Amino acid sequence: MFNNPRDAFAIAQAVLGMDFNVTEESDWRECAQLLAEQKDAVSPVYVMDEVFNLIESGEYAFATYYAGDYLLMLDNNPDLGYCFPKEGVNAFYDAMCIPTCSQNKKGAEAFINFMQEPQVAFENSEYIYYRSPNITVEQNEESSFYQSPVIYPGEIETQYFKNLPQSIIELENNLWTQVKSGKLSAENEAQNRKIYIECGILGGVALVVIIAKLISNAKKKKEQDLSDLYD
Repeated sequence: MFNNPRDAFAIAQAVLGMDFNVTEESDWRECAQLLAEQKDAVSPVYVMDEVFNLIESGEYAFATYYAGDYLLMLDNNPDLGYCFPKEGVNAFYDAMCIPTCSQNKKGAEAFINFMQEPQVAFENSEYIYYRSPNITVEQNEESSFYQSPVIYPGEIETQYFKNLPQSIIELENNLWTQVKSGKLSAENEAQNRKIYIECGILGGVALVVIIAKLISNAKKKKEQDLSDLYD
C-alpha cells in the first residue's frame, strides 16, 4: 500500500465514488475509516520505493504503485503484470514546477522549455520510463513505449490531483497518522462500545418501564375482577 496520504486516500475516494479533491471533512473521515478497515482486514505493508525489492523479488504478490515504476520493475522480473482499477486512477505524468521562492524564474522557464524540445523530451522519457506531457513523444514510433497500454492506457476513468486547502492537508495528514498507528480503529471501537453501552442502558430502562406497565395493568385487572365479583 502507498505510504503517502494523497495516493492512499485517492484509492479510498475512488472506491467510495468521491472526487479526489473533496474539501468536506466528513468525506475525508469516511475515507480514513475505509483505510482503517483495510488495515485491520489485511495488515498492508506501507511502502514507497521499498516496493521495488518486495515486488521484483516476488516476496509480495500485489502492490499499488506508479505505471513508470512498474515498467522499471518489469525489466528485472518479466513475470509481473498490471491492471487499472475499474473505479479509476489519478491522471499521471511527470511535471516540472517552479517554486514561488525561485531566484531565477526565467532560467527555470528556459530549462523547462529545453526539456520540452521533442528530442530532449523523448530521451528523458526513455530514461525515466514515465509518460511525457509532450505529445510528440507519445506519437514517436521509435519510443520504447510507443502505444504502451501501461503509460498510455487510453480510455480509463481518471481524475487530476489539485492543490488542497491547508486545513484539508493537515486533516489528511492527521487522519493518515491515525490510520497507520491503529488509533482510528481504537477510537472507532471505543465509540462502538459507548454506543453499545448506551443502547444497553436505554434497552434496560425500556424493559423496566414495560415490566412496570405490565404489573400495573395486571394489578388493575385483578382489582377490577374483585370489584366485579362483589358487585
